[in-house]
Amino acid sequence: MLHPVSLPSTVPTLSVDLRDATREAHRAAERCRFLRRLLRGDLPVRNYAAYLAALLRVYTALEAGLAGHHGHPALARFPWSALRRSDALAHDLAALLGRDWHLHVERDRSASAYVARLTAADPLRLLAHAYVRYLGDLSGGQLLREHVARFAPDAVAFYTFDGLDPAAERFVFRARLDELELGPREEAAVVEEAVVAFEMNTALLVAADTDVPAPS
Repeated sequence: MLHPVSLPSTVPTLSVDLRDATREAHRAAERCRFLRRLLRGDLPVRNYAAYLAALLRVYTALEAGLAGHHGHPALARFPWSALRRSDALAHDLAALLGRDWHLHVERDRSASAYVARLTAADPLRLLAHAYVRYLGDLSGGQLLREHVARFAPDAVAFYTFDGLDPAAERFVFRARLDELELGPREEAAVVEEAVVAFEMNTALLVAADTDVPAPS
């Protein structure tokens, strides 16, 4: 919509507060050696598979929590079913390691801690984790897709959102955040948890960059 023309609002919004509060944590995640190796093309497939396996556990817990609290006002307006990633992750793991992929990856402690936090999270804190994960998949994840396709063209379902335009969905997701009727304490809880979510996601990247045993 091009009219009416208005000046940008100077009133802080939840999406802006989230962006600003997580900026440094976001940069720290981007500096992880795991991502640098992935972008260079020298990350072993087994390390990438270990990362996806950790993410599958995280998304399974996140999506179970979102489904369990789907009627909460802070969660009700988001298209969680269209965003869900757990099935796509299982597909990619099977493409990388075969149908018995679970026999070839170990459960890392970083993912276990993340799952425990998600399992205990209330709806507002689940929203913070959803913001970090899904917005990341819809933005930076689209760049990663190009690099993953070079060594595993059949394992890019994680970055594919059928029926959604990632760029448009990013805009809509942020708009929905800003339309939520949250009090100052509730907004602060979301922002605080988003920083934690970035830190926990960074821990997954670090864990997957260690020496992962080759599949037997």
